[in-house]
Amino acid sequence: MDPAARAQKQLEAIEGQIAQLEAKAGQDQAAHAQLKRLHEQVRLLREQMHSYTSAWRKTELARHNQRPFLLDYVEMMRRLSDRVRR
Repeated sequence: MDPAARAQKQLEAIEGQIAQLEAKAGQDQAAHAQLKRLHEQVRLLREQMHSYTSAWRKTELARHNQRPFLLDYVEMMRRLSDRVRR
């Protein structure tokens, strides 16, 4: 199994643990400390997964056809400025 897939499986398992713990945590300080540790593990795993992303995959994501173009941003800024003027 490649490292990215292994990290994805670990991430899913930890997110499941977080969901269970959040449901039971209440006012329990130990549970909140455990949640904090689990959230930190999730952050580290996401960083690890990102580091395994190949250069070509990053390029594909950057060129995705649903990603906004420059003119889309210009139009959004124009609409925002129209709202501010009103």
